[in-house]
Amino acid sequence: MSETDIPQVPLAMLQQWLADARTAYHELMIGQRAVTLRHNVGGGDKWIVYEKANADKLLAYIGRLEAQIEGRASRSAIGVVF
Repeated sequence: MSETDIPQVPLAMLQQWLADARTAYHELMIGQRAVTLRHNVGGGDKWIVYEKANADKLLAYIGRLEAQIEGRASRSAIGVVF
């Protein structure tokens, strides 16, 4: 998984990744020098390290996760009424 690609994974996993990313961003903003996020994709671990200098990439990742979660939520909420 690259920083720009979010694989098709269960919604619960996306929600956990989003919570982890938000926590990491908070830690970065309050002074931690670097944060590391780990994802288990396809049976293998993927590690991404963010530093304050690239906090904007972490924010973009958070935005992509939010959009994917919102997209799934809106698709599942659509129904047909007769």
